[in-house]
Amino acid sequence: MSLVTVLIARADPQTPFLVVSVDTRTGDVATVGESTLQRTLPGGALALVLPGSDVQVRRLAIPARTEAQARAAAPYLFEGVVADQIEGMHFAIGAPQNDAGERLVAAISTARLQAWLDACKQLGGDPDAIYVDCTVWPTPAAGVDIIEIEDRCIVAGGALGGYTIEPDLAPALFRQWLAQAGAVTAVRLGVYAPAAWSGVLAGAPAPQALNDALPVHTLARAAADATDATPDLRQGAFARKAEQASGWRLSRVLVAVLLIAFTLQAGALGLAGYRDRKAADDTIALATRDLRAARPDVTRIVNLRAQVSALRNTIDRSGGHPVLSVNEALIATLKAHPQVQLDEVRHMGPGRKVSLRVSATETAALDSLAAALKDRKLVVEARGTQPVEGRYSAELVVDAP
Repeated sequence: MSLVTVLIARADPQTPFLVVSVDTRTGDVATVGESTLQRTLPGGALALVLPGSDVQVRRLAIPARTEAQARAAAPYLFEGVVADQIEGMHFAIGAPQNDAGERLVAAISTARLQAWLDACKQLGGDPDAIYVDCTVWPTPAAGVDIIEIEDRCIVAGGALGGYTIEPDLAPALFRQWLAQAGAVTAVRLGVYAPAAWSGVLAGAPAPQALNDALPVHTLARAAADATDATPDLRQGAFARKAEQASGWRLSRVLVAVLLIAFTLQAGALGLAGYRDRKAADDTIALATRDLRAARPDVTRIVNLRAQVSALRNTIDRSGGHPVLSVNEALIATLKAHPQVQLDEVRHMGPGRKVSLRVSATETAALDSLAAALKDRKLVVEARGTQPVEGRYSAELVVDAP
């Protein structure tokens, strides 16, 4: 038999895991029980499924050519979204879903992920793969499954992402998540109180009953045979040692170049490190095009790397990129105003103005955010408030220091 042991995590690393054994050849699943220090884990590969409440998941367009390149870009696309500091987060990406490079990206606190791994090691296990319950659950294309397992509610949208939270809070977040997820063609409900979802599903396809007597087995079976589009948190710094060694040199080059490309708002996500010469030429051509778009004053490009480096040094001396200059104050202010959602950040070149598109259910929350930014010694101009799908949206123009 080809056995995979799946550890399904509960509320925290100190709570015993649910241990499930899966035969990937036959699909047979058996619940072993709860993990204890006295119980030896079954043999075979080991997969860990974390609760989505520990992880933030987004669907992002990252037109990168390699996994390391996409993972290096992910933190900048999460700026202002994650509650913790970007430096303390670990990012994992799934395989591209289409030609636009859309893929799922999962972000988790590095310390939290390490705590989960330490808990596994205490049991004598070292997971080969680590997934998030709301991304690994098997969902039909363009469909959403809403499932309750023990004390959690999983909203799983497959390629669209999802979230996990306590059952009484899940309905309140669904409408906002659905607006961000895009077109959904089917909704299946496997919850204890379907009536709690009747109001928030207005506008979505009529829900169907998800009759799954053993959702834990379904979750374990999916984790034992996950698709490449599902983010595996065993990437980058948390990859197995052999994988880290093989990708270390490439990752180091790509991350360094990414910092330069992001500072210039260049869309090309890497300039070197490819064994395929044609891929390198194509990437340099993209980077050249995007550099011209970002800096039209650069009329002649002779040595792309040298010129990008020089421009970066110039920006550093002038106080940094405008978006980076307001980033710290913006994140701190958003933390203090959780009712406000940051929808877009854009540099209004060639000067140092930054446009912030924000939204909230009440205009007072937007006014409060603007006032808080001014209290941080930033010059803020509010450019109108308008209702958008039951929320109020406003543009704040900030002069970067």
